[in-house]
Amino acid sequence: NGPEGRISRVKAETGKGPRRWPKVVLALLILAALGAGAGFVFLKGSGFGQRLGLSAESYRAKMRRLIQMGQNCYEAKDYAKAADYYGQATEVLGNVGDPWRLWGMSLLMQGDDIAAEEKFREAIARASQDDISRLKLAEIYLHRRRQPARCLEICREAIESPRASAGNRDFPHEVFWIAAQASAQMGQTDEALRLASQFAELAARAPEPCFLIASLHMNRWLVSESEDDLNQAEDSLERGLQRIDN
Repeated sequence: NGPEGRISRVKAETGKGPRRWPKVVLALLILAALGAGAGFVFLKGSGFGQRLGLSAESYRAKMRRLIQMGQNCYEAKDYAKAADYYGQATEVLGNVGDPWRLWGMSLLMQGDDIAAEEKFREAIARASQDDISRLKLAEIYLHRRRQPARCLEICREAIESPRASAGNRDFPHEVFWIAAQASAQMGQTDEALRLASQFAELAARAPEPCFLIASLHMNRWLVSESEDDLNQAEDSLERGLQRIDN
């Protein structure tokens, strides 16, 4: 009753062995014997889909439908069901990074940062330029694991790439903010100031980097009593308040 038996019956009914069949016909008969479900699992990893006229676009369309259903659930805050749809999407096209990242975000919203980290790493393994997954990993290490050094290491993989240019709207520039906070926690004041200043320029309406800059200058002033640090602290505080008002 297994697949081997069904294939044998196909051979017996046709009266011909596989040596005399064109490869495409043989593949079609195997698909018929195994059934549609098992056949599609086989095709995904073998490349037979293209040879049989089953384009990769059909798999992409199914994946997009599953992602859309997951997105609908995510927006409705049904994160468990969203995670289920995204997980199904990875089974359709497992070599695409997007559903893995979305799956990780749904798990993160459920508080499962261990499973979420695994999915973000899977996403990066499939799409090396997936800096959104890197941002989420960095947030996990900063806020949940309390490991700022590891957080900063992940951030630098993104920040030091050409993708981090100010004009790249696809790059998650929030990674500069996470890196600035990690540097501050590690006592790297100059690096934290540099990163926070970069993010303050990129996010022209965000008051948080201005307040962090003010805090860092104040901490340094308490030690050095430098007039320059005090002035910069006051200026940064004022900029942050102005951004709140605007």
